[in-house]
This record gives sequence, C-alpha cells and structure tokens, in this order.
Amino acid sequence: MRYVADQRVVDIPLTFFNSVVLSLLIYFLVRLQPSAEQYFIFLATITLVSIVMKTWFRAIAAAFASQEAAQALAGLSVLILGIFSGYSIPRPSIVKGLRWITYINPLKYG
Repeated sequence: MRYVADQRVVDIPLTFFNSVVLSLLIYFLVRLQPSAEQYFIFLATITLVSIVMKTWFRAIAAAFASQEAAQALAGLSVLILGIFSGYSIPRPSIVKGLRWITYINPLKYG
C-alpha cells in the first residue's frame, strides 16, 4: 500500500509538468479562447484525466499476473472508453444495457 501512495506522490508533479507542456501546445495552436480562466480549466481537466487514466492502467496491471494479458485488456479498455465517451456513439443510441459505461468513463467527463 505504501508503494502505491509513494508512486502517486511522485507521479503528480511529473504528470502536471507533462500536462502543462501538452496544454500549452494544444490550447494556443488550436486558438481556443484567449483567457487565463479558460486555459486553467483546460489544464486542470487535462491533468485530472491523465492522473485518472494512469490509475486505471495501474489497476489493470495489478489485476493480472502476466504483462501480455494486462496490455491486451488496457488496449481494449481504451477502445471501449473512447467509443462510449459520447462522441463516437451518442448516448441515446447506446444499447440500454451498456449505458452504465458512460457513467464510469473518465474520458466522457474530460
């Protein structure tokens, strides 16, 4: 348990740095609204989604004994989360039995 907490503490500054670099490039190259408030909301969203997805991949890796199985499921989960984020398939068009995926999907909220 301590290892996981230590890893999270080390990840936060690195993730924040990577998010700042990425958000500076994307935000100003795409020419989104040039206000500081909007930029910092964008930065916070990028950082939070990045931390959540790192945690998601670590949970998948911890659930499997072999690296190959974990990588296969991680790739499949990214595909599923991307499809069910609400852009590829609009929420009303999703099969009723699978709509619960949209509620647990961090990409949808990002």
